[in-house]
Amino acid sequence: MATPRAGTLDERRPHELAAEPAARSATALVALHMAVAVVLAGMPVALCLVRLAGYGSVGTPAADAAFAGCLLVSALLTAAATANGVVQRRPTPQDFLAWILCLSGVPGLFLPQPGQSEYQIAFALATLARFLILHWGIPRLALGRRVPIDRIVGFWLLTAATLVTLGSLAIAIRYGIGLGSSQRLHGATTNWLHANLLAAYACICVLGALAWMRGSVLWRIGMGSLGAYILLLSQSRTAMASLAVATLVWCALATLRNAPRAGLMALACGLGVLAGWPVLSGSVAEWGPVRGIVARTTVADPSGGRLEKFEQLLAIVDRSPMVGGGFKTVMAPVENGYVSLMIDTGYLGLTIYLVFVAVVLGKALALRVRAPDEAGRSLGEWVIVLTVFMLARSMGERSHALQIGDALSNAWLLYAGLLLVVRPVRASVCRAGFPRGRRHPAVAAEPPGAP
Repeated sequence: MATPRAGTLDERRPHELAAEPAARSATALVALHMAVAVVLAGMPVALCLVRLAGYGSVGTPAADAAFAGCLLVSALLTAAATANGVVQRRPTPQDFLAWILCLSGVPGLFLPQPGQSEYQIAFALATLARFLILHWGIPRLALGRRVPIDRIVGFWLLTAATLVTLGSLAIAIRYGIGLGSSQRLHGATTNWLHANLLAAYACICVLGALAWMRGSVLWRIGMGSLGAYILLLSQSRTAMASLAVATLVWCALATLRNAPRAGLMALACGLGVLAGWPVLSGSVAEWGPVRGIVARTTVADPSGGRLEKFEQLLAIVDRSPMVGGGFKTVMAPVENGYVSLMIDTGYLGLTIYLVFVAVVLGKALALRVRAPDEAGRSLGEWVIVLTVFMLARSMGERSHALQIGDALSNAWLLYAGLLLVVRPVRASVCRAGFPRGRRHPAVAAEPPGAP
């Protein structure tokens, strides 16, 4: 609808004037949906296509180029949404901590160290752009347009996890990998994603079935079963241990929410396990993935050589212990998220990262305790569970909030940008923005100081 020229009367009718803000809000909503979809679901799909085409996996130039392309598309969509909306630009003290964390890998680039290249500078710029889009742009745009960005992020995160697990299921069927085979569903033998990476997406499916605030019982059973099956075929011990820790945290939160119901459920599950264990223990031990996990765990070095690599990696940290060597100092995979951050950003960057995660976790706990309705408390629990899973997985995998192409890392950064600038409000302030048939969220993106 055209805007009248200066000096002329606006002859549009009142209902036409009233419809224009709604049209702009719809435009911003669609652009935000697409921007989040490209980042959360587009990057895993792009990585799968790169892997199937034989151009490498995570950490290779082809994969990073695909991730940068998705970031560019998301930035354009965010800019389009910004043109049709109002952006909440008020910074918070936590935002400055986030920007320091984002720039923590830059000082090491100016120190004379072996192996430095222009590729590190490009990766640092991509990391900065990612923070601009995910931590600053999309959450604040959602604040201005009253868009339920928390539901949108969760929806596309679970969509990405479902797509990857369904693709993994198809690959497993093609190569004959199942419960009767001890072969591991691994990218080295199936030209697919690395086993530990697809296991992370499988764990997101399981956590979504447990802790996500939406979905029917059948949906939860289907997603949880699919994730558990792919996780078992991946034989990823780190992912299984991280899922166990996150599940225990979720159980503790659920117990605090409804202690009698949680007690009855725990009692029922315990009795079921005791009743079925004599029958199932023998058959489960004969499953191929279980035999594969036992064989890999009972060898002389169950870590698969990771402990030996730590000494070499710590020697790299000693070159520049305070500020590190800059992003992408080591191109080979580092099987520990905290060691990876120490190499790239030094002890200073690792400290800032842990403080930033603690702040976000504290905000999620505050939302869990002080939210005025069940949906707000469920959102707090969901972010807590994802944070615990990410922190636990960092012990055995390169998993942290500075990863560009990881859907969990991107979703967590979106949630962090949202939690740092919102306060819980009731559902009446935000009723639009989710696909038809969904109920409106009970926690809206409300900026501080709003009436």
